[in-house]
Amino acid sequence: MYTNFIKKLLKVRKIKDMKKVLCYLFIIISFLSGCNKKKVRQERMCARVDMEEIVSLIPKDSESVQTLIHETIDQMKTALTEIELMSPNERNYLNTVLPYEQAYFIFHMKTQILHSLALLSSDASLQLSANLALEELNQFKNEYLTCNEKIYNAFDEYLEHGKDPYHQTKSVQNFLQVFKERALHSGINVGSVKKVDLINLTTEINRLSGQFYGNILHDVRHIVVNESDLTGVDPKIFKALHNDGHGSYILPSDMNIFFNVMENCHSKSVRKDYYQMFGQIAYPQNESILKKLIQKKYEYAQILGYQNFAEYQTSNLMFKQVKKVENFLWGLVKQLQQQTKKDYEKMLRKLPVGIDLTTDGKLNQYDEAYVKSDYRKKVFQVDDRKLAEYFPLDFVLPALLQQLEKIFFVKFEVDDSYNLWADKITVYRVRSMKNQAILGYLFLDLYQRPGKKITDPCSICLIPAIRDDCSIPCIGASIVATQFNSNQEGVTLLEFTDVIALLHEIGHAMHDIFGATRFTLFSGTQVQQDFLEAPSLMLEYLFDEPRVIEKINHHYKEQKTLSSNQINQLIAAQKFGRADRMLKQVYLSLLSLELFKTNGNIDITKLSSRLYKKIFQFVDFDPNYHVETTLHHLAGNYASVYYTYPLSAIIGADLFKHIKDTVFVNNQVGDKYVTDILSPGGSVKPQVLLKKFLGRSFSSQAYFSML
Repeated sequence: MYTNFIKKLLKVRKIKDMKKVLCYLFIIISFLSGCNKKKVRQERMCARVDMEEIVSLIPKDSESVQTLIHETIDQMKTALTEIELMSPNERNYLNTVLPYEQAYFIFHMKTQILHSLALLSSDASLQLSANLALEELNQFKNEYLTCNEKIYNAFDEYLEHGKDPYHQTKSVQNFLQVFKERALHSGINVGSVKKVDLINLTTEINRLSGQFYGNILHDVRHIVVNESDLTGVDPKIFKALHNDGHGSYILPSDMNIFFNVMENCHSKSVRKDYYQMFGQIAYPQNESILKKLIQKKYEYAQILGYQNFAEYQTSNLMFKQVKKVENFLWGLVKQLQQQTKKDYEKMLRKLPVGIDLTTDGKLNQYDEAYVKSDYRKKVFQVDDRKLAEYFPLDFVLPALLQQLEKIFFVKFEVDDSYNLWADKITVYRVRSMKNQAILGYLFLDLYQRPGKKITDPCSICLIPAIRDDCSIPCIGASIVATQFNSNQEGVTLLEFTDVIALLHEIGHAMHDIFGATRFTLFSGTQVQQDFLEAPSLMLEYLFDEPRVIEKINHHYKEQKTLSSNQINQLIAAQKFGRADRMLKQVYLSLLSLELFKTNGNIDITKLSSRLYKKIFQFVDFDPNYHVETTLHHLAGNYASVYYTYPLSAIIGADLFKHIKDTVFVNNQVGDKYVTDILSPGGSVKPQVLLKKFLGRSFSSQAYFSML
């Protein structure tokens, strides 16, 4: 196999190709020597795939989806049966752990493929089939994988009595220990009766979560306003609005339209009506569903021996205890309030015309976004609509990727067009500049289209990146999806918040691609929940650097870029609102934590009011705005641990401050960041990763120095 390849290389005569030849030879020699050093034989093929194979893995019709789930479930069942039937004294890595890993890799990959189709496919029937199939695979996972006592016992037997050479390797020991910890945390040892209760509760929780999401998604309430009352609103918004042909427009429950109206509309009555309408989305039905969800999760935690679901959920994260989380969050509140006080005192001295304060001297909630936007325009001369002309997607994207190339020492190479789940998807090969190997594929699905089931930018791991038996990274693939629109000239202009969101999601995708681990369970972004956002939030701080913004802006019509003064003003404007944005995250974190400390028998509005008034000193509480009915994180995996967002922002700032002074000069720190933080995926606890990279535990000092 390798002899023929080497012969072809030796035929190359051009001097300029010799460097590449030597590089390829080095890779082969390293590969072969790595395998020779192993004391055990090769036991599996590398999971390496190319684009053609990735395309072949994606179902093209409903029939293909059915074939996929049947094959996937059958393969997983076969592996489980073979492992279960093995006698304890015969157990080794090759007949116990490896069959599970191979089948689970396929199972996880196929689940991710279906998840992608369910959200992104332009074929409605395929999208529906993928949704139903995804439910079937998730149900199978809950019943056969999450609490499979026989597999748990098999792994435990091998952990205790294994004698083969694999048994003592660090990666295998870690996998077995973590698998055991997670199984215990999921209730593997509660007994058969309680285990059935857990499965039933999980099914009910998933059903309620689906209802919660559905109520938000399908809420069609709106208000009707005259065109004359929309003065100040971005003209491009009008294209997305329905009108009655007589000068009246319908403002729907669309988040992008909502933010634009709240920040720019001069009419106080429109802002007030639209804000109060938005605060009623999925209310009251989602409030009752949320209480039932809290009750079911409370019962789930009680079965597992925890006081409440918040205690259960935090027990295997960094802080371990709810009390420590609360101390962290209230500590942030105290520091953030000092900064926001300075910001609001400045804003209140420059109120726009028509803004009236409450009798307590506070802003009404429906005026808050408008006042902030007006202040940014007046003080920093930042007009988001005009700024967007300097951030056309066709320029910004390659410029952002070029910055990431410097940091991560990779090359993004545009691949060919393929028949994927929709049109206008760009594919990049991510190539390592250290050894010229392709690390993975980045799919960018960036444009709005009918049927695309996402509201916010997101990333989805399509193919988990793993390492083969010689520790060679095997190719993974990740998707970044957004809902960007083009203007009348066919140009996609990004507001600066869009640029930040795009980089954030590409950050998740890079984590997926770099995080090639020995076991699928730890691959990529499958890290502890309180560390998940940290690497992407670290990248967001790049936009505090003028040299980065200088590289990514260029007017879409005129041959000009933002001046140094404009860039500095933009950065100052971003920093101005940073403390207040974080304070809102902390408020939602404390709200979610408090909710899941109960059994569901709680007055949510009363709780929201108490927390809001304690945290926000300059904005009045509106009891008619029900944030809890639209905060979908409460019904998802985050539930009580929404605090992981502010925690990740703190960690991300510490990481960025550590690397920013050198990463643009050379790639040594960037390479160390990839090696220490991204490459381990979830196989190493975050505290250990951070201490290795930073040389200490993380601190909030860097974050507050960047306000």
